[in-house]
Amino acid sequence: MAVFLLKKNGIHFVMNNKPLYSNGFNGYWMMYMSSDPSTRTKVTSAFQQASKYGMNIARTWAFSDGGDDEPLQISPGSYDEDMHGLDFVISEARKYEICVILSLVNNYKDYGGRSHYVQWARERGQQLSHYEEF
Repeated sequence: MAVFLLKKNGIHFVMNNKPLYSNGFNGYWMMYMSSDPSTRTKVTSAFQQASKYGMNIARTWAFSDGGDDEPLQISPGSYDEDMHGLDFVISEARKYEICVILSLVNNYKDYGGRSHYVQWARERGQQLSHYEEF
């Protein structure tokens, strides 16, 4: 298994003491697709193609909060241990030596978003009037 040590040197990133020049893509859909075994091949294919064309970094969602559409986080701090989509994404990224930037929340109501965190806070007595207070 390859081990990657990412650091910064001034304003530059270095990985394993070599300059890191990132070339990558946004695959927000990866965790959702890999949560269903019948569509996991799309994730594998994306990493295979990215690697083939010299891409070394991918940005993807690492959230799906509340709701009925296969949430990762069922309630604050409570996760669905059977939702292995993100595990698969990380495993495939490692296999193809691609670094992953994980987005932990978004601004939209779909898949949870900041408004869902505000809703959860209100349910626990926090006095928040708008999702901007997240």
